[in-house]
Amino acid sequence: MFINQTGEYALRAAAYLALGDNDVRLGTAEIAEATSVPEHYLQKVMRRLVVAGICDSMKGHNGGFRLRRPPEEITLLDVLLAVDFNPIAHRCMFGFESCGEENPCPLHHAWSNMRDSFLNHATGTTLADIRESAEA
Repeated sequence: MFINQTGEYALRAAAYLALGDNDVRLGTAEIAEATSVPEHYLQKVMRRLVVAGICDSMKGHNGGFRLRRPPEEITLLDVLLAVDFNPIAHRCMFGFESCGEENPCPLHHAWSNMRDSFLNHATGTTLADIRESAEA
């Protein structure tokens, strides 16, 4: 289970916003530079985070992005789902159409355990947790 590039960029941007003062809006140029994300790509990612209710945006002088909710209320899974990265999808590693508990492929149990561990971490880790670990 690897996070695709869009998911990685969304996590970087959301984490960067969580590290800052939420009373100050940040522009895409600053976020892009700080997170090493191409600005054009970041604009698309940020739009999706706004639509999903992770961030809000404002145009004009003193405009930019900030978190819409407190970092304690935003999980890593929320951010990933906002950009259509779905770690919940049950896809067989061998490509079998009927892979499952009753008819498992050779990787079914190992992959299911890994996916479940990822989901537990992604649903149990908030942007506030990321901020706290960065400050430690």
